[in-house]
Amino acid sequence: MRRNSPRSGILVFLSFAPVIKDVFNIELLIANNFVQDEFGSNSHHELATGLTGVFQLTKQLELFAEWDAFYPTAGVSAVPRHYPVAGTVYFVIPNCKLDMRAGVGLNHHSNGFLTGVGFAARILAVVGTFSSL
Repeated sequence: MRRNSPRSGILVFLSFAPVIKDVFNIELLIANNFVQDEFGSNSHHELATGLTGVFQLTKQLELFAEWDAFYPTAGVSAVPRHYPVAGTVYFVIPNCKLDMRAGVGLNHHSNGFLTGVGFAARILAVVGTFSSL
């Protein structure tokens, strides 16, 4: 079984302008993860990428299909892992969402099957100036 334990990394997330306004969007994710090898004894960097197509069904519900790929730079098996993944995103309120996903590994270095659930909340900061009289 493949272990993937990201500890830190640099993340670049790009969301392209809607291909079809309020219907379809494309997103690109590039991350540099610091992960442990299969035995937990050594750590190395790994480039993670994701290309996602998002279909907006309603203001609160989206479906997505994505291609996730992981490219290790070292480790016992420095072979890429590829996963097609599909899932849903439900916006509870505009700045709070729940998601779930499932995918399969496409080569013998990938996990056979993956699932996940997530929760994200955007915290809006109010920036302004204050002055005293």
